Amino acid sequence: MSGHLFIVHGDLTLLSCDAWLVPCDIDAMPSRSWTRSFSHLQGGSLRWAQPTEEWRRGTQRVLKVVEWEDHLPRPWVGNVGAVPSTDVSWFVAGAEEFIERVTDDLRANGSPPRNGRAKHLLALPVIGTRYGGKRHWTGDIVRALVPVLQRLAIAKDVDIALVSNDELTYASAQAQRGADPSAWPDLDEQLWRTGERLAHVAANGDLVLFIGAGVSKNAGLPDWGGLIRDLARDAGMNEEELGALKELGALDQARAIELRMETGMQPQASKRILGARIADAFARVHGYALSHALLAALPAREVITTNYDTLFERASNAAGMTVSVLPHEPHSGASRWVLKMHGCVTDPDNIVLTREDYMRYDLRRQALAGIVQALLLMRHMLFIGFSLRDDNFHRIADAVRRARVPAKADASSPVGRFGTALSLFWSPLEQSLWGNDLDWVNMQSTPPPAGRNEESDKAWAEAARRLELFLDSLLARTGTTAYLLHPRFEGALSDTERGLADKLQRFLDEVDRDPSVKSAPAWKHLEALLHRLGWPRTP
Repeated sequence: MSGHLFIVHGDLTLLSCDAWLVPCDIDAMPSRSWTRSFSHLQGGSLRWAQPTEEWRRGTQRVLKVVEWEDHLPRPWVGNVGAVPSTDVSWFVAGAEEFIERVTDDLRANGSPPRNGRAKHLLALPVIGTRYGGKRHWTGDIVRALVPVLQRLAIAKDVDIALVSNDELTYASAQAQRGADPSAWPDLDEQLWRTGERLAHVAANGDLVLFIGAGVSKNAGLPDWGGLIRDLARDAGMNEEELGALKELGALDQARAIELRMETGMQPQASKRILGARIADAFARVHGYALSHALLAALPAREVITTNYDTLFERASNAAGMTVSVLPHEPHSGASRWVLKMHGCVTDPDNIVLTREDYMRYDLRRQALAGIVQALLLMRHMLFIGFSLRDDNFHRIADAVRRARVPAKADASSPVGRFGTALSLFWSPLEQSLWGNDLDWVNMQSTPPPAGRNEESDKAWAEAARRLELFLDSLLARTGTTAYLLHPRFEGALSDTERGLADKLQRFLDEVDRDPSVKSAPAWKHLEALLHRLGWPRTP
């Protein structure tokens, strides 16, 4: 699979990747907003790069920050600050140098992609559009930058994330790349058709996300096996007991550790300690994965997850969305809500972890199960990173099966099924269990390689990356035109967009000449539409 350009709505400093480009000026010092974002990662003290002679002469514009924590993405400072009259090509050249220097450095050091990704991921902002001098010409930067990054991703065989926390800039970059299948050559026709269908569902406001643990893997979260081993050692288990622990199921493993911790303490105290240890392990993860960022940008107001972590919520906040977390942090007026079926690390005392917790689930969380059932009946649920082996979900789904009216729900077609499951590999037995309920979409058409070895790790990484590509293509088809009437993005408009923008502007000029028409009841609806298209024209 060739390298790819991902368009990301979020916070550059929170994206898990191999390298960040941090904008700076000729002094090699980022602006205060950037230094504030990074300072907490190094305990408040951070030494940026030392300018070289080549840097001072202007023949080198990108420097590696050497003194940095190895478990974090590596920052590189890039001189992309100039005056408004500077040609757009100068800014684009700075981005090119970043990609070239970082890829050369990664290969010279033999550094593998972070967190088991199939390819290195390099992240950069839409350079020059904040303090770099070209803010009022953001569209011109986007128009020139996107095709160059697409070419470099293929030529250097790396993944590139162009990141913006500004909704209009993000929408403009998506539009510049477009939604032609040729931009995603690694997606076959079936995956592309499925994306078309899901994009239509999302555009109608009927898409609900169900996120499982698989989504968080590339963020560097500990896997269940490693987490259980660490917890067991903390509880005082020896090597023989660790071997016996592996023979138990996941729920019974957690319960066995909890029982060991109960020695000399109250049962509830051991529960709190176990939850606190899990919360502590998850808190060490700095940022969210690319998959979190892509999912967070989808137009889905309702999200369900079995994950304890808060990475999806962080990705949503970085994309400008407020999140209400059910059941422990609900609030009104949020952009979306996230239902945490098994609890959250922010409330470790109530994490659903052991078999006992699962058995008591219905008694304690009936209202949550009711919400899931209602969404399964009324919306189309998209399952990502979820094995569908959760006992609680089986009970909920069975209640939905019994509630559905056969005459109104044709289970022989995707329309009649209550959801779509995105799976990394074809799993005929498991998928047959849900064949009448879910439309299965596999990133690989064959089962995964047996065992745990280099070959199987590579296959899993490539399948996970294809899922990222699929989500990226889905986003490209759910984009907006929020930049259309904003003057900063005039340079990114196509000929047809510019023609439409001109006609709408003439209409607005007519309204300004006769503002009395704004008293008509219909004006507030027109005004809301114009705002969604980037009006009013403010810098």
